[in-house]
Amino acid sequence: MVIGVDKAQQQGKHELKHRQLIEMGHELINIPVPVGDYIQITPKIQEVIDRRRSKLKKMDLIGLINISVDTKRDCEELYQCLMQGHKRFSDSCFLAHNNGIRLVILVENLDGITSIDNFGRWRNDKRWMSYYRMKRKAENLGEKPPKPPAKPSQLKQIMWTMKQKYGTEFAFCRPEDTAEEIIKILTKADK
Repeated sequence: MVIGVDKAQQQGKHELKHRQLIEMGHELINIPVPVGDYIQITPKIQEVIDRRRSKLKKMDLIGLINISVDTKRDCEELYQCLMQGHKRFSDSCFLAHNNGIRLVILVENLDGITSIDNFGRWRNDKRWMSYYRMKRKAENLGEKPPKPPAKPSQLKQIMWTMKQKYGTEFAFCRPEDTAEEIIKILTKADK
């Protein structure tokens, strides 16, 4: 399979899954992907790539993509997307939904999280420890304390809302299984 990889991905942060995809016999090409990080290059998409070449833009592919996989390196990155980058993230889900693209958010994690349902088990210790430090500091200075981090139950609710509103799917796997999961998701687009 030829897989389009969003050229906006940060260099060096996806080497394990890219190496695994190549070892599995897949070809990776860097292109601007409108939503997500990975798409299957179909003959119609290849035709647009060939015609537009270096002038290819994300929006040139809208209407041609059936499914896209957006990977998150861990639950903390998912947290950042859902809370701090919520507008940008929901805009991406909205774009996918309105253009008939099945968007799957694939969250790599070592926390044992396998679904939205058990996301409540995720422990966001670093963020909470930072909050308590900043709260104590604010109290000592007589300042207003910071807002506490979102609880996993709040994040679950946001994910369920995104699923209901935009059809966005959330999947979870261990980092070493990401390449295999990407292929499973992309090949389901054919069915």
